[in-house]
Amino acid sequence: MSITKHDVLNVLGDPKLMTMRFTVGNITVNHQGYRNVSDYINDDDIQVIPGNETVAFYDGQLNTIVTQSGNPPLQLPARAQILHECTHALVDISGLNVLRLHDEIAGYLAQVTYTKIVSPTPFPHSLSSVGASPLGKLVFAMLQVVQKYSLHTNKGLGAHIDEWDLVKLTKAVHAFPVYASVTASEISVGAGVPVNSNQMRALRAALKQGQRGRGQQGAYSPSPRLQIF
Repeated sequence: MSITKHDVLNVLGDPKLMTMRFTVGNITVNHQGYRNVSDYINDDDIQVIPGNETVAFYDGQLNTIVTQSGNPPLQLPARAQILHECTHALVDISGLNVLRLHDEIAGYLAQVTYTKIVSPTPFPHSLSSVGASPLGKLVFAMLQVVQKYSLHTNKGLGAHIDEWDLVKLTKAVHAFPVYASVTASEISVGAGVPVNSNQMRALRAALKQGQRGRGQQGAYSPSPRLQIF
């Protein structure tokens, strides 16, 4: 067996996503955004390809989610990893020009927040990243922000991550070797995902694309994003 389209749709259909809503720069992560991703996947405008690697990734050029290796039913870490990649799809669908590192911050924050929502274990009394690996420091930085803004509770609904915290999270992501070559100014230019299978959604996407075209130019061509958690 493998992780399939059905499993990804199952993650996106989790009612617990209704309790997640926050903003990273120009990126808004919320239930409606994931519902849009679900619609695109359901109609195969974003295709899900079962993968054999230990990590999943979203390819913004091919509009595909390649799942990690594994077998359903999925445990929480696997579900959270899929949600990370679906967050990149959410950004792509929105067609926004965003910093590549902000794109990754949104993915990791969604992943960690979802984990805390589903498994609401207490935060350690004293979070410390001393002696931790780059990945450990990245997770530590995300946990700090989740706790600070209460992103895992109703109190954090609608939270906007401030510029200073974004600077700290950017440094933590950039220190992880996978993202070491990503410059601070590198842009993920979201051209949106073509709609082929749903006429009403195609019309809405065309109208949105026309509005964007009057204010910005460019095409979305990110490298595949690898997620390890």
